[in-house]
Order: sequence, then C-alpha cells, then structure tokens
Amino acid sequence: MVMKRFLFFALFLSVIFGQQRATTDDEEIVILNEDGTWQYQTGEAGKKKDEGTVKDEKENGIWITLHENGQKNSEGAYRGGKKDGKWTEWYTTGEKKSEGNYTDGKKDGKWTEWYKNGQKSEGTYTDGKKDGKWTYWELYDNGLKFKEELYNDGKGDLTWISLYVTGQKKNGGIFKDGKKDGEWTVWYTTGEKKSGGTYRDGKKEGPWTEWYKSGQKKSGGDYTDGVKNGIWISLYEAGEKKSEEIYTDGEEDGKWTFWSPNGKESSELSFKSGRKWDGIYTKWYPNGQKWSERTYTDGNTVGLGTIWYETGQKMEEGIYEDGGKDSLWTFWFVNGKKKSERTYKDGKVHGKMTLWYETGQKMIEGNFKDEKEEGIFTRWYENGKKQSKGMYRNGEQEGEWTYYNKDGRIKEVKDYLRVIKEY
Repeated sequence: MVMKRFLFFALFLSVIFGQQRATTDDEEIVILNEDGTWQYQTGEAGKKKDEGTVKDEKENGIWITLHENGQKNSEGAYRGGKKDGKWTEWYTTGEKKSEGNYTDGKKDGKWTEWYKNGQKSEGTYTDGKKDGKWTYWELYDNGLKFKEELYNDGKGDLTWISLYVTGQKKNGGIFKDGKKDGEWTVWYTTGEKKSGGTYRDGKKEGPWTEWYKSGQKKSGGDYTDGVKNGIWISLYEAGEKKSEEIYTDGEEDGKWTFWSPNGKESSELSFKSGRKWDGIYTKWYPNGQKWSERTYTDGNTVGLGTIWYETGQKMEEGIYEDGGKDSLWTFWFVNGKKKSERTYKDGKVHGKMTLWYETGQKMIEGNFKDEKEEGIFTRWYENGKKQSKGMYRNGEQEGEWTYYNKDGRIKEVKDYLRVIKEY
C-alpha cells in the first residue's frame, strides 16, 4: 500500500522543488521533503500516520508507523524495499509487543515477544521460521517460565515442554507438522512420572502407561488410532490387580473383571455392541461373599436379580424386564425372615404389597396402582392386633377409617371426604 501511494505521487512531485504536499483520495496528506523523506498524515485530523524514506521507488532506511491513537506502532529499517535489521512493535497502549531482527525481509536471529500483561516469550528465527529453543514465561509470582519449545531447523517440528509454577516439568513431547508425534510424558508436580506413551499424527498409538507417585504402575494398555484397544489392566498402589477391561475400537467389549484390594474378585460384567452391558453382572463383598447378580441384554437388566447380605443371606430377589423391576419381588431381614413382598410393573410398585416386622408378624397389607395406594389397606401392631383399616383412592385416604388400640378395642372412626370436583 505504501509503494502504491508513493508511485502515484512520484511523477507528480518529481519536478517540484522544496517541501511539497498533496492529498490522496482518502484525504491522507503526503509530504515530500527536500532530503527525500516523506510522510503520511491523516487528512481529517492532521495526525502523522507513518513516516520513512524511499529510494529508487522502494522503502529504504528507518520507517515509523503509528496507531490511530497516535501511539507508535512499529519502527525499523528497510533495505531495497525489504525489512532489514532491528524492528520493534508496540501495542496501542504503548507497551512493547515484539523486538528482533530481519534479514532480507524475514525474521532472523533472536526475537522477544511480549503479552499485554508484560509476560514474554523468547527464541530464535531462521529464514522467517521459529528455530531452536523458544521459552515462554507465565504470570507467576516467582516469574518462572512455564513452557519451552525446541524447533527443528524451522521445519515446524519441535520438542515441547510445559512447566509447573515451581519450574518442575509438567508434560512434554514432540510436535511434527503441528501435531503430537513420538514419545510424550506427563509428570507429577513433585517430579515423578505420571503417564507416558507415543503419539502418531496427533493420536495416541501403541502402549500407554500410568503410574502412581510411588512409581508403582497404575494402569496400562494399547491405543490404536487414538482409541483404546485390547486388554487394559489397572492396579492398586500396592501392586494388586484392580481391574481387567477389554476394548474394541474404543468401546467397552467382552468380559470386565474387578478385584478388591485383598485380591478377592469384587465384580464381573460383560459388554456387547459398545457401551451396552450384556450377560451376567456379578459383584462380591471383600470377604469373597457374593453381593449381587443380575443379567443384562443390550444394556437392559432382564431376568432374575438377586442381592445378598455379607453373611450370605438373601436381601432381595425378583424379576427384571427391560431394565425395570417386574412382577413379584421379595425382601428379607438379615436374620432370614421375610421383610416385604411387592409387585412391580414397568419398574413401578403395582399390585399387592405386604410388609412384616422382623419378628415375622405382618405389619401392612394393601394394593398399589402406579406407585400410589389403591383400595383397602390394613395395618397391625407388632403384637398382631389390628392398628387401622380403611380405603385409599389414587394415593389418598377415602371414606370410613377405623383405628384400634393395641388391645384390639376401637380407638376412633374417621370419615375422609374425597372432593371429586369443585364449583
């Protein structure tokens, strides 16, 4: 743009001596001085916009450009129309933005670049491309660097290291053509290795491992094209196996097994078609006693499901259908006596329900419809005497209810009025 403007005025001003002025179509004033220097000025405000020297119709020597607010934008030298030598840039607020050298129009040698907050990055350019070590500083109180990049001959390949506020390595590896490639490592704040493996074309590939701070292996397995594949094993910090998982193209597949810290198997489940559970899912207590068992098909619980107390006594048992409880379910106290029987439909209590005291005496009996009490409900004291009896409709007491003392005598009779419609 500078040269276009210059050429427009060069013929017009070449035959005029002394300081001359002309105005462009966009109201910028061009001033040609006797010494060959020339300036741009904004026509409306009359403020200097940029200034420099031209020789043989090419920028030459020191050039200065300004922001619209009048603050200096850049300053440096041209040679034969190309930037050459030291150049400095500033933000509109006056803070320095970058500083370094050009050779034949390309950045070359040491350059320093500043963020608006004053923090900086520093490194080397070769033939216009970053080359060698680049260091970045973050806004830490101690002023320590937080990242380092090591470029390889300006080809875009680099070794990259980020740092914790303490200066300790955080993670690092190699970039190739702008993508992670080769070995990468992550460290704990205290310096111990946390995880490591290989990238290929920006995706995890091959064996990857995680470690505890103690150095004990935490988990490990293979990646293919960026997703988990094959058997993955996790370990407790003491070294005992924690889980064994199978992946196919990044999705859970096959039989998965989990263990307690004492080495006892804690659960088993199977996957099919990605994240859908399929097959028997079993869990165990740390003492080896079975805790629960149910069957999945395409991710839904189906068939018989059972839960046990740690003693081995059944806690509950019933049928699942399409993931929800269905038909009759039975629940027990830890002493083996029946606690309740409930009928389910589509996962909701629907039908007859009976509850017992731990002594074996019946406590409540009635019916539900879509999880709301419906019909006659009877309650008994633990001594076997009737406590109350009456009718529910849509979950609310209705009509005449009779209440009894523990000795069986009637205590009171209440009538519950159900409002059908209000006017």
